[in-house]
Amino acid sequence: MGAGSGSLSAWLASVAASPDQVTAVDRDTRFLTPLAAEGVRVVEADITDPAFHPGRYDLVHARFVLMHLRDRDEVLRRLASWVKPGGLLVLSDALAAGGETSPHEAYRRTITAYWRMLAETIGSDRHCVAQYPRALTELGLRDIGLHTHLPVVGLHDAFSRFLALTLDQSRGRLLGAGLPEAAYDEAVKHLNDPSAREVFFAMATCWGRTPVLP
Repeated sequence: MGAGSGSLSAWLASVAASPDQVTAVDRDTRFLTPLAAEGVRVVEADITDPAFHPGRYDLVHARFVLMHLRDRDEVLRRLASWVKPGGLLVLSDALAAGGETSPHEAYRRTITAYWRMLAETIGSDRHCVAQYPRALTELGLRDIGLHTHLPVVGLHDAFSRFLALTLDQSRGRLLGAGLPEAAYDEAVKHLNDPSAREVFFAMATCWGRTPVLP
């Protein structure tokens, strides 16, 4: 759910018995066309729409989706209802991990402004993932687990590029929200320094299994 560019859907299709066992859902499916050509079922839909009922699956997965939804509790309940008995619900979201406490002032100000901008514009919450184990338990799921991964800028090249692209795409909104251009430019310069060692967020993944019917 929230398949985005389709990277994870493509991987699932590669390990499934057949690509048509994978369904990729997103409001914008422009990047999923190649997957459809390979047999993946691509569905253009809004998972927040109460009328949307995709069916039931052995695995339902959402990455960096719930944290950006204001009605995340209701959507989480619906995600769980789409899992077959004995199936898995897997949720990954960003978890606050200290970017706002960096000793580098410009980076600290830029990251603080970024998360504030997301919270104020679309309601993003970098703390909600910590509540998923409790929420899944309350929904009746079992075998609950939680794993976190904390990439470091300067040590993980792909993540460093991801952060650079994220800030570049957000530049206009950040400056419009009051971040000084000098602070933004200094933060970007800092991130381009190979010796920089910063965190942006941890990715926390929570999972649970629906009970098997007697």
